[in-house]
Amino acid sequence: MAALRGERDKVGRDDLITLQDVGEDGIINNLRQRYQASMIYTSIGAVLISINPYKDVGCFNHSNVSKYKGKQSFEMPPHVFQLGEETYKALITERLNQCIIISGESGAGKTECSKGLMTYFAAVTSSHSKAIDHVKDIILESNPLLESFGNAKTLRNNNSSRFGKYMEIQFDAAGSQPIGGKISNYLLEKSRLVQQTPGERNFHVFYQLFKWNEASRYSLRAPADFRYLKGSELRADGIDDGKWLNDLKHAMKTVGMSQEQTTDVFRILAGILHLGNIEFRSEGQDKAAIANPDVLHTASDILGIEEGILRQSLLYRGITSGSARGSAYNVPQNAEQALTSCDALAKGIYSRLFNWIVHTTNESMRPEIIAAGGGSSSSSSSSSGGGMTVGNSIGILDIYGFEIFEYNSFEQLCINYVNETLHQIFIDLTLRAEQDEYVKEGIKWDQVQYHNNKPTVDFLTGKPMGLFKIVDEECLFPNGTEATFLDKMSKNFANSQVFQVLTKGPRGTFSVRHYAGDVTYQVEGFLEKNRDTMFDDLKDACKASNVPTLVNIFHHAEAPSNVSGVNSTPRKFGGQGGKSRPTTGGHQFTTSVAALLKTLYACQPHYIRTIKPNDTKTPLQFNEDRVREQARYLGLTENLRVRRAGYAYRAPYERWMKRYGILSDATFPPTKWQGSAREGVVHIIGSVGISKNAYAEGNTKIFVRDPQALYKMEEARLRALDRIANNVKTARLQPMVVEGNLCLEYLRILIFEELPDFTVNRPVNPKDGTGGPITYDNYQALESDYAAGTIHPNDLKASLYQVLTDIAMPVREHVVMKKQKSSSGFLSGFFKFFSKGKQPTASMPAPN
Repeated sequence: MAALRGERDKVGRDDLITLQDVGEDGIINNLRQRYQASMIYTSIGAVLISINPYKDVGCFNHSNVSKYKGKQSFEMPPHVFQLGEETYKALITERLNQCIIISGESGAGKTECSKGLMTYFAAVTSSHSKAIDHVKDIILESNPLLESFGNAKTLRNNNSSRFGKYMEIQFDAAGSQPIGGKISNYLLEKSRLVQQTPGERNFHVFYQLFKWNEASRYSLRAPADFRYLKGSELRADGIDDGKWLNDLKHAMKTVGMSQEQTTDVFRILAGILHLGNIEFRSEGQDKAAIANPDVLHTASDILGIEEGILRQSLLYRGITSGSARGSAYNVPQNAEQALTSCDALAKGIYSRLFNWIVHTTNESMRPEIIAAGGGSSSSSSSSSGGGMTVGNSIGILDIYGFEIFEYNSFEQLCINYVNETLHQIFIDLTLRAEQDEYVKEGIKWDQVQYHNNKPTVDFLTGKPMGLFKIVDEECLFPNGTEATFLDKMSKNFANSQVFQVLTKGPRGTFSVRHYAGDVTYQVEGFLEKNRDTMFDDLKDACKASNVPTLVNIFHHAEAPSNVSGVNSTPRKFGGQGGKSRPTTGGHQFTTSVAALLKTLYACQPHYIRTIKPNDTKTPLQFNEDRVREQARYLGLTENLRVRRAGYAYRAPYERWMKRYGILSDATFPPTKWQGSAREGVVHIIGSVGISKNAYAEGNTKIFVRDPQALYKMEEARLRALDRIANNVKTARLQPMVVEGNLCLEYLRILIFEELPDFTVNRPVNPKDGTGGPITYDNYQALESDYAAGTIHPNDLKASLYQVLTDIAMPVREHVVMKKQKSSSGFLSGFFKFFSKGKQPTASMPAPN
């Protein structure tokens, strides 16, 4: 093992915990050395650091899947697949929901990490039916589908996610196979649809649309012909719009969209582009008219909306009085207002289309749909998925990174808010929880200081009046403006340490102290963006369309809850009989983030911290200043200091005894040991020759400081299991009682230690009533049954053989057995004994 780690650490250290210099300079120097040698992954204990190489370095190929599958974390270098393997093991052994939080700024490689994880989970999980294969296909195909509609070229990244995504992969009760999934999406950047920064593009799908073989049918000739596209970059390096279109159509089919729905979707996209080309002119001071009726005709025809209805909805705003009779009347809009309404309609259609696509994908992944054979292009993939029980899940969070631009508006505030909350989770569940556990366990500990961003989170969403609530209030007042909003902020937060109204520079700016640094925001447009207004006339026009999918996406948007779990029903204010309060964009977003946080806190977390090495997207170029900046706000130094000052591994004494009791004759079999679990652990560690300075005894857990001590324990366990395997190999020459006892020991070590709730379904003998289920609680009684002659050795061997065939081989080999491959003769000797020279044929194919 030492030789293996020596090879891995030839270029820097792959785990920063083993660094000599644990200061910021030491971290940066180590990351630079490894990155420039194409080693893009480094770790801080269980936290993975990934630096974007801006080129294909072969990380996610199938050969790497097989290298990491079934390995312990200390056996292989850091990798996305290693973190995936550890997460999957934890899903099975801990029986808890798992989540992987991927953080970092735009262009740091979060989406690629997310796709790599999904690829790994699909490859390593078992599959014995078309239904399960179909789930995996949908999970993987959701990537090109959502990338087309939700990603765009930005100045920082040619394939930047302009929305947040939490992908939840649902597993069966045993954790062996995915049987469903669910995607929650957050904060689609709708404003990009109508305006892009110079050098950037609109969403990818609009450029793919022009490669569609029916593009000319919908008057699509060139991107430059359309207002929503002509101001943008028309090409993006590394993106083949034609190929991506083919991938998109395949993905749409995989998630269950019919050919008619696919055509409708492309037709709606074409209609959106034509909407953007409608021009307005003034007819008098406060009245607008359509300047190019032919474009209105084209847009209405493609969208299936009667032309007169669309014209009326754009030029007039319907008002209903609050009187008892509720009289309705139309108010004409001026040219500027009409253009704003037209853009709002386009954004409203697109955002609802995006949510509907997510909803359609989710429907195709519902476990009950998969079990019934639904959602597939083939009706034959049915019954084998039936009857499966949903167990725990693995969630992958891929969301906007922190953003600091020259001009920062409401969108950046929302993005930076969610990153603040994720950073708070990292503090709560790693740094703070780490230190709190030492105190709870009575371990001597020097407190490590770290930045606490709770004041900023409270400033944004705290009670009674955080920033988002003040924005909501100003949106309610007819005379509310950005100026009155800023004035109210100044009064409410006059003594705040994280907020400041700026008196120098442009008017209407304020600064917020985020964990990543101070960010200046411009209030212009805050209220309008928060209102997220789309008038009812425009919604009603779309509901009256003759394009079925356009009608469906608007009805779906008005369902009790949207795809992100946010109630879209207008809120009430002023008591039960109060008027409806429109749901603002900020309220929807903060509510969805609160739901996300609740989900994440209920999971066992794993972390990937991604770093962008330079701003020019140059392969393997390491800009030290940029990396240092990100390392600071990702908290790498604080994280390393906490881990180095503390203990790399900890476990309850009872769990340690079960795993390592085999290392001493005094503690194996377990019935030999008469002392406490704590005393047993200390005895075992001493028997292996580990120094007392390498560990500490907590109240309920053993704490190991040096990872090398844990490696030593694992190597000793491998040798001990190999020794037992050799005994099994020669047991046919021993008296039958040896065979029986060894069977019992294998049942304990290989099955119940890993799956304590599992039951071996041993048939009952109808003649004498012997036999019956073997559970963790009663398997030791089999020893006395065997000694009394009431159980035959062949019966015991058959029971263990069955459990290995049905459970251990296909599902648990990578956790329980494959790690033993280096032990000579382990598998061959074991199977020769239990199958008399014939390798068992599992009911499911074993992982490679």
